[in-house]
Amino acid sequence: MSSQPLHFIASTFTALSHARPMLGVVSTLLKDNPNLTFTIFAHKTFVGFVNDELGRSHLPPNALSQRVRVIGVSQNEPKPSLEALKEIFFDLTTFVPEAYKIILQNGVVTCTTTTGKQYDFKDVPKPTLVICDMFSPLVGQKIKEISPEIKLIHSFPPTVGSFIRHYGPPELGGLGNWEAETKAAMESGAGASGKTFEEVADSLHTEHPGELQPNPEGVQLYDYEMHPQDVPQPPIVPILMASTRQAIEWADGSIMPSIDAFEPKSTEALQSWYTDELHKRFFLVGPQLSVSPTSPTPPPSLPADHPFTKIFTFLNSQPAKSVVLISFGTVFYPFTHPNHVEVLLKTLLETKTPFIFTRASMGYAAAPLSKEVEDAIAASPETAMIADFVPQQEVLAHPSLGAMLTHGGAGSTFEIIMYGVVGIFWPFAADQPVHAAYLTENHDAAFELVQDQAPALLAEAVRSSALTKPLQPRSAKLSLT
Repeated sequence: MSSQPLHFIASTFTALSHARPMLGVVSTLLKDNPNLTFTIFAHKTFVGFVNDELGRSHLPPNALSQRVRVIGVSQNEPKPSLEALKEIFFDLTTFVPEAYKIILQNGVVTCTTTTGKQYDFKDVPKPTLVICDMFSPLVGQKIKEISPEIKLIHSFPPTVGSFIRHYGPPELGGLGNWEAETKAAMESGAGASGKTFEEVADSLHTEHPGELQPNPEGVQLYDYEMHPQDVPQPPIVPILMASTRQAIEWADGSIMPSIDAFEPKSTEALQSWYTDELHKRFFLVGPQLSVSPTSPTPPPSLPADHPFTKIFTFLNSQPAKSVVLISFGTVFYPFTHPNHVEVLLKTLLETKTPFIFTRASMGYAAAPLSKEVEDAIAASPETAMIADFVPQQEVLAHPSLGAMLTHGGAGSTFEIIMYGVVGIFWPFAADQPVHAAYLTENHDAAFELVQDQAPALLAEAVRSSALTKPLQPRSAKLSLT
């Protein structure tokens, strides 16, 4: 990089699986260039997570205090919910570009968290690059309108195959024409009578004729498998469409936390379409991990009343490779069929399979566990526990962790591979079915639960599955190093 002072901008979204890859890239750039300053914008409700993640990134001394500015925007504090995603999207779209204008004027920007810290940009160089999360795309568009010369990088947290699915042309199995097809359906009236734009878009996206889904890796994946659960989709159609425009129109390039060895045919297809045809660059930065898979350090000493203390005390009491971590990520949860989750947990209790169930998902509030199940878990502290949030990488790196039941987001997918635990996929939508198909069909490194069994059959399947038997790091044979 240049020996001259540089200033880059990053705009995050309020999902740790989205922020972690971006912040990993930010940390790497800061380590490689001592002349670089980063201004990182986050919704005020997410500033703490950003600071915590940066604190785990092993940056050089004084880098965080002298060359990183984490600025919270918006005064709103929406309660965690699916609807809150749209509210946060519009907050970022409004407030980040306004703060950017102040930076260009060498002014003072105030963080909207309770600290109210002020950042003076009088002696900071003009920004030359901005990294925007896929869920804050209008931030990138507005900054480009203000500064057409600035380089815009689209941060996409899933895999290359998912990037092609979201943004690519139809011949690659992509939804890049989704907005145009929705507008055409609205104008023609075909199947659009009385429906809103979002409803028509959603129907085009989720109603499937039962055809094979084209994909560069050649995985046998039917279109209906892209939405395998009977769960409403998050209300984010405008966000996804704006994300497509950012990736294939406004951006100069994209970053993804994958590597070509994991999906070589998809990488080749991306090169042909995105670089050769659209003349945009892409950067495969690999999984961004704060905890080393080969030599994990013990968790730091924590106060007795810290919520993580209970988690690691539980893990330390269990046999090697015996514990199942159950986590559905930031957004998704099977709230339309909570009995499926309860059957799973009851069966694990019955078989005395150690597990940690985390209820951090936004969707959990719509269908929390029954008092019966919560009481049963509380009555079995030797083999079961509920956590509001877990430090996932530290937990997966623990020697007693053997498997993870996951929705299949990119962060969890790469982490189960890197930490050598068995993956059990319960996908809902977006990138998740693609990841489940890759690991189960292409790499034979995981399992997938499907929603075609009655609860009694699900219980029997769990009893006879890898969940209730000594767990081996089967996925460790798939190496990303």
